[in-house]
Amino acid sequence: MKISTVIVTFNRKQMLKRCVLAVCNQTYSVNEILIIDNCSSDGTDNCVASLIKKWGSKIKIRYYRMSENRGGAGGFEFGISKAFNHEADFIWLMDDDGEPAPNCLKELLKHARSDLLIGPLVVSSENGALLAFPVRSKGKLVNIESVNKFKNCFPLLAPDILFPFNGTLLPRKIVKNIGLPRGCYFIWGDEIEYCLRSKEAGYELVTITSAVFYHPKKANIGTKMMGGLLTYNYSTERIKNYCIVRNSIRNYLDYKNFIYAILFAVKTFWFHTFTKPSLTNLGISFQASIDALKKDFSKHKRFLNKTTSEGSDATNK
Repeated sequence: MKISTVIVTFNRKQMLKRCVLAVCNQTYSVNEILIIDNCSSDGTDNCVASLIKKWGSKIKIRYYRMSENRGGAGGFEFGISKAFNHEADFIWLMDDDGEPAPNCLKELLKHARSDLLIGPLVVSSENGALLAFPVRSKGKLVNIESVNKFKNCFPLLAPDILFPFNGTLLPRKIVKNIGLPRGCYFIWGDEIEYCLRSKEAGYELVTITSAVFYHPKKANIGTKMMGGLLTYNYSTERIKNYCIVRNSIRNYLDYKNFIYAILFAVKTFWFHTFTKPSLTNLGISFQASIDALKKDFSKHKRFLNKTTSEGSDATNK
């Protein structure tokens, strides 16, 4: 099997270095690493040059510097296209802040099939007892946040659960049949859209509990609201808050129905009115909702130069 790893990066060269080294040190070797750089300004190109010098004789490392910032969605769209053109049988997807455990790929490959979208258990890199992203299992209101609880519920395989594009192993067959991620989403929701499109095409999603992938736990992911009955993915960055709403509503309209989209909009406006009141975010959410209805994927660009001190995170999850 030919396995291509796609890593999307932006202004996080130290994280990128750790990620690449973790891929290079896998117990099952990949054939190539494709680094997609969203026009970084922190010397990422020099960092990659040193990685190629050290590891290039063992694993082919290809570096692509984008001419503009296309976000995580645009980076994955480009990277998957390149890996597909390189005849990869499986494409291993991750952001620069991820770090696969040494046997992560080996464990994934034990369950790999051409018609199955699989991924590892994504664990907090700060606290190994917690998941990096909370999970809500089917029919449950309460999220699973503990690694042990997740493993108790799913000792080996977690069907219909995936932490998309965080160590996800994507078969060539799926790309051939359903195409590439929607780069126009820029950030947030592009992975969910791709999973929904895969399921609509008849493919299954599975998390392999024995495969571990480390990722920083974002403080505002799964922020509790309505007395803890619901959670909301909140960000301090305007561009993320905009894309969360626009892309989520578009996904509900395309893969669920209008009622789901309305309920999400209600939850969003409740969150920014009562949970974390913000007139600015209410306005952003309203505009994002209108743009989702209009299928307008151009308006996020106005926020690109208005990111907070977390700006280096503005193109990755």
